[in-house]
Amino acid sequence: MTFHSFAAKLLPLVCALLIGGSLWAAPKRLATAKPGQCKACHGAKSALPKDHADTKGLAMADCRGCHEKGSSTDLTGKLPLMHTHQLKGVTCAQCHGKGKPQAVDKDKCLTCHALKEVSEKTAKMKPQNPHESPHGYQEDCNLCHHQHAKSENFCVTCHAFTFNVP
Repeated sequence: MTFHSFAAKLLPLVCALLIGGSLWAAPKRLATAKPGQCKACHGAKSALPKDHADTKGLAMADCRGCHEKGSSTDLTGKLPLMHTHQLKGVTCAQCHGKGKPQAVDKDKCLTCHALKEVSEKTAKMKPQNPHESPHGYQEDCNLCHHQHAKSENFCVTCHAFTFNVP
């Protein structure tokens, strides 16, 4: 079993314990769900705190009103990227295609995320810019950035680098 498959199986349990200490089934992925239709994927158990504002019709810019980058409520690395994409108006079909969903490779990611710009955003990360790895791992965005599970710092497989991976 690879680390990635182990982590993917462990993630729902860890999330359940962090969210409320109760076990819940992993959410089913419903490609047609819109922001605010949390129950479409998460079921009757709310994925948000009781006092959270209604998210129906919100975009990521609206979320940033309370969850500002760098603040104590920053969602970076805490929100699955599929939520971030959805809140920015990106549909499942735009990345996965229509019909049976296809795996997304780096070329598809680079249609929106220019590698040069991404690398410039992380240029000051110490001790190494993760998007300029001497090992060539930047060839597969999915090693770190997961859409349907919590992203992870692939570098820690061998190194003690502490990157916050969105």
